[in-house]
Amino acid sequence: MRYLIFTIVFLFNLTTGSSQQVIDNAAINFKIKNIGTYAKGTFSESLITCNFKLDDLETSFLKVTIQVKSVDTGIKKRDKHLLEDDYFHAAAYPAIQFSSTKIEKKSNADYIIHGELTIKNTNKQVQLPLAVEDNGNSLSLRSDFVLSRKEYGVGGRSWILSDKVKAQVQFSFKKP
Repeated sequence: MRYLIFTIVFLFNLTTGSSQQVIDNAAINFKIKNIGTYAKGTFSESLITCNFKLDDLETSFLKVTIQVKSVDTGIKKRDKHLLEDDYFHAAAYPAIQFSSTKIEKKSNADYIIHGELTIKNTNKQVQLPLAVEDNGNSLSLRSDFVLSRKEYGVGGRSWILSDKVKAQVQFSFKKP
């Protein structure tokens, strides 16, 4: 299915001359304190659609879809538990989504990306830091941020799990 979506977007880009790109190899990592130590994990399935131009932030955008079922903490039993109702409730909410509404330049390599983040059935307006590295023919984008799991209804009332989740999304693509 992922290849079908990629093919459709690729063909659309050829016919319209769009500089929109599709990235399906982003590194999406997180960590959260659990009983005094950090539990770390990744999401291995994501799809990012972007049109990011350093010289045209007005028309630039990022859309991210993360498949919840791809969560991997290195412990299969914990991963299965994270898919259940009191955590991500993957049966009802299979994806985490982010859609930008505005991108602001703060300094040479630092930006703020504004957008809507949806986890489970909760949509929130967020502002996330975005580090951009210009590698000549390509750009590398990275966002390191902290979210409140409780604001999104993840993890119920667990008293052994921290409220704060540290996350990082990182990917690269060829310049348009």
